[in-house]
Amino acid sequence: MKKIVFINGAAKRQGATDELVSLIIKYLDKSRFECQIVNLSEYSIGYCEGCRACYETAECVLQDDMAKILSCIESADIVVMISPSYWADITGQMKVFIDRCTPYCDTHEPHAALSLGKKGYAVALRTGQNPSECLHIIDSFNHFYGHVQIAAAGSFYLCGIDTPQDIRQYEENIANFAQTIK
Repeated sequence: MKKIVFINGAAKRQGATDELVSLIIKYLDKSRFECQIVNLSEYSIGYCEGCRACYETAECVLQDDMAKILSCIESADIVVMISPSYWADITGQMKVFIDRCTPYCDTHEPHAALSLGKKGYAVALRTGQNPSECLHIIDSFNHFYGHVQIAAAGSFYLCGIDTPQDIRQYEENIANFAQTIK
């Protein structure tokens, strides 16, 4: 059985992003996947201080919940990062999380490393109709995946989403996306 961890960057609980995560999980084959959701808003994650200590030690000097989140990612075979668009970009929580993964970035040595062979999926949603913001979020996630050696494996986005109820009109699309997760 493969383990999937959903990294949910939404600030609001029980909103449209949570509904989207729930529906993706609903349409996954439960005999093949075990799912875990990490709601970043429920963790204490400090801002990267830019001290670059991790460039020397491959470890962050800050003491907070990042180790718990990274442990969830390490134990997973598949990572699904999901964020609503906040001012045409990922949420602040998601940005802080990505920044704090600098010890795992392959652009400096030494660096920490996740076990190899993980796949990553990128999911975005926004209230407006223009998909460019969602595509920017997907590009950000795929860029992140590349630097932490997670293979970008697919993406999905929805526009015109304001409430959890708005998600339901796309249930067939969501089911189809869930079937692409392997």
